[in-house]
Parts: sequence; C-alpha cells; structure tokens
Amino acid sequence: QEYGGGDDGIVWGPIRAVFSYVFGDRIIQKAEIDQKRLSMCARVIRESGGAVVAEQLAPYLENPQESPNIRGRVDDRAVLPVLQALNGYPEVTERGTIVYVFPDLIKTGSKFRGGIRKNTPSYFADPTQKFSEAPTPQLVTAGGLCALNFALAVILRNAINNPRNIIAFAAGKPALFRLFPLMMAYSVTINAIPIIRGFLISMKNSKTQAINSKRKKWATAMKSDPGLRDRVKEANQYSQSVKPIRDTDIVYSTTDDIDNQPIGKDDAELRNFDRKLRRL
Repeated sequence: QEYGGGDDGIVWGPIRAVFSYVFGDRIIQKAEIDQKRLSMCARVIRESGGAVVAEQLAPYLENPQESPNIRGRVDDRAVLPVLQALNGYPEVTERGTIVYVFPDLIKTGSKFRGGIRKNTPSYFADPTQKFSEAPTPQLVTAGGLCALNFALAVILRNAINNPRNIIAFAAGKPALFRLFPLMMAYSVTINAIPIIRGFLISMKNSKTQAINSKRKKWATAMKSDPGLRDRVKEANQYSQSVKPIRDTDIVYSTTDDIDNQPIGKDDAELRNFDRKLRRL
C-alpha cells in the first residue's frame, strides 16, 4: 500500500518516507550553487557594460566579509574569485575608484551599458537545506514508526532483563535473545540519525540565512546610499571608455606560430634589422 503523492507528483510509500525521514534526500551541491551565483555575477557585469565596482557584486558574492558600514565599502579581496572565474582585472579611475573590468563580457554587454538591470534579482539567495522532501503526513508517520520501533525495543529489553524471563528467553527463544543487542542498536540508530541530522541542517541553514541577510543589506544599500550610487555611476562612465576587443584588434595569438602571425610595421622593421645583423 502506498500513500498519496506530494506536490511534486512523487508517490511516497512507507519505506521511502522512512528512508527520507532518517537519511534525507538530495543534498544541494556547493558547485551547483556556485555556478548559479557566478552566472548571476556575469549578468550584472554584462548589464553594467563590462565594468563594475566591488559594491555592485557584493549582493552576489559567496560571503561578503563586511556589511555596509559608515564607509560603505566592501572588502575587495572577496571579488578575487569572480575575477579569476570571469577573466577580469582591476583598473583605477582618475578619482581613485577601483573598477573591475571584464573584457569577455564587454562585447556581449554593450547593449546594456548604463547599468540598468533588466531581470537580475537584487541579490543572490542561497537555498536552505530541507530536512526531508516527504509530505508532512508521511513524515509524521515515518517519525511515529521509528519512535514505535524504539518503544518496542525498550519494552523487550525490560522483559529480557527481568530475572524471571531470562531463563525462559534463553531456552525458548535463543535466537531472539542473541539478536536483541543488534535490534536495540538498530532502533537507537534510526532515531538518533534524524535528530543529529536535523541539528546539523539547522546550523547550516542559520549560516546560509546570515549570508543571505548580508547580501540583502548590500542590495538595499546600493539603492539607498548616494555614495554607492556615485561609485556605480563612475563605473558605468568608465565602461563607456573601454573598447570592446574585436578580432581585428588582436596583434598576437597563441593559437598560431609566431611566423604565421600578421606582421605590423614595427615588426617588419625589427625583422629587417635582424636580417642585417645576421649578414655582419
């Protein structure tokens, strides 16, 4: 007999519900979350024309090391993973503002220049881990079955430990007498695992919510802090001056041998000079 399906259409039988209650379901992989977060960073950079300040990326960073303070600045070291992953580099404007430029995103982001976000959320929220995907009625039933198993094991232990029953159990049901320690260990285990797992999930989700709260504060500061808006405007203006790299701008490529590379005027003069030296 199987219980009715949940919201996702999955049919939760009693065995599957107990397994989900004890061991949980699919664990959200960090690599999967990082990929989504990096993709959102790339969208923000494209929509900003390929150049941003650290504060624009703060609502999407893995863990912003500072919340908005009186200086309204984010630790620039937190941007390094994004720079490495998206091939970016820092530049300093005339006013001394550090702007991060991403050449690979300038060409595709040229139509978004101006820093107006179209569909990108204001901050990235890490998903929290669920205790179980099973519907609540099936989850309660599974917990009740585990608790009942433990209660029956305790009753059986008390019966076995009764001096009047020890000889009877040992003589009449020796297999049960010998297997009882394993049965008791099993009963304790299937009840202890969900308790420990629930505690660990609670701690993990608390950390996740704290990081999400940091990102949300940065997103709010980006909208309300005039100083941060000025820095974003400066980054947008800087992006206007950055020239997108085209194929015609490439003067050297590692894909071809140097002898097969296009020869510019300066290169031709240098090679001519080398030939004259070899004649001496």
